Amino acid sequence: MAIVHRRTFVGKAGAGGQLVQHIKEGHDTFKRFGLTVKTRVLSDYLSGRTDRVVAEWEAEGLADIENGMNAVMANPDAQKVFEGWFKKLTELIDHAEVENWTVE
Repeated sequence: MAIVHRRTFVGKAGAGGQLVQHIKEGHDTFKRFGLTVKTRVLSDYLSGRTDRVVAEWEAEGLADIENGMNAVMANPDAQKVFEGWFKKLTELIDHAEVENWTVE
């Protein structure tokens, strides 16, 4: 049974568009370094907290995502890119929440 690993990011006021672009760049980068899980980016500017962006990864299980990320992060070049990407992410968000959903 598949799972969806979801991270909901609440961006700083007015940063939603930048946050969407940054998360898409992150997905593209991880794919370039070998992560093969299905990814999706969702945005919601009109309800709840503003500048809210969701990043999703879908796989057969959490182990697939974890193993894929471990393989990517074993590459020193990927580690360096991720460090820069993560630093910028923290500048764009106020906080994040994580959920793991089972696809029925």
